[in-house]
Amino acid sequence: MKASELRIGNYINIHNTITCMELNDFHFSSSFIEPVPLTEEWLSKLGFEKKYSNYIIKAGDYFHSIKKDGKKWIYSYDESDACCYELRRIKYVHQLQNLYFALNDKEL
Repeated sequence: MKASELRIGNYINIHNTITCMELNDFHFSSSFIEPVPLTEEWLSKLGFEKKYSNYIIKAGDYFHSIKKDGKKWIYSYDESDACCYELRRIKYVHQLQNLYFALNDKEL
């Protein structure tokens, strides 16, 4: 995992312990830091609610949606079950956190 992928506040796995990334965590070698796989449990923890086969969250005036597709998740602006407007496929919690921040200028 590359340090350039991480921001303060990202959830990471250090030595088999999931923690929220802090400034002092940047001293760890990237070989000790593992990404946290995105799961339905993590989506709930981050504030997403299940609707049909999607998980949705309201961001400002819009809904954002995430839906399972094989081993990855599809992130979109479409709150329907269709996921018509795919923005990105993601696999890890920190990727979801970073994408959400980039789109909304707010932390999950």
